This record gives sequence, C-alpha cells and structure tokens, in this order.
Amino acid sequence: MLIGINFNKFDLLIYNYLKMKDLKKIILLFTGIFLVSCGGNPNYEKNLPLAKKWIEAFETGNIALWKEVVSENLVDVAPMYG
Repeated sequence: MLIGINFNKFDLLIYNYLKMKDLKKIILLFTGIFLVSCGGNPNYEKNLPLAKKWIEAFETGNIALWKEVVSENLVDVAPMYG
C-alpha cells in the first residue's frame, strides 16, 4: 500500500514511468540553466590586465603596486566566529 491506495503491478509501472519522466524533465531543465549561466564575462579582456597586476602585487608583496590596484575606499571585513 502506498498512501492508503492499493496499487497493482501495472499501476506501479505507470507510476514509476511518470516519476522517471518528470525526473528527466527536471534534469534537462537544470542542465539548460547551467549551460545558459556559463555565458562568460563580457568584460574579461578589460579585467585581465588588472587581475594579473593584482596577482603580481600579492605574490611579490609590492605595496606600491598593491595601492595602485586596490581602491582607497576598500573596506575589509574579516570573518567573525562565535
């Protein structure tokens, strides 16, 4: 018995088929959303030199270069626990 209803084998086959059909639709929907969301950044080429400069400043510890890349108005908030 499933939810108070007595199913025979044929009813269960149809029930499972419909569930699988819905599952396929859900998987297809999420796959479509995922593929559409991977459109990329339209400003990638413009931001690439800035990102490379930021990485160089971080790796070398060059404070002057760091100040050139990072805004004066940056507010850094450290993670807080408990």
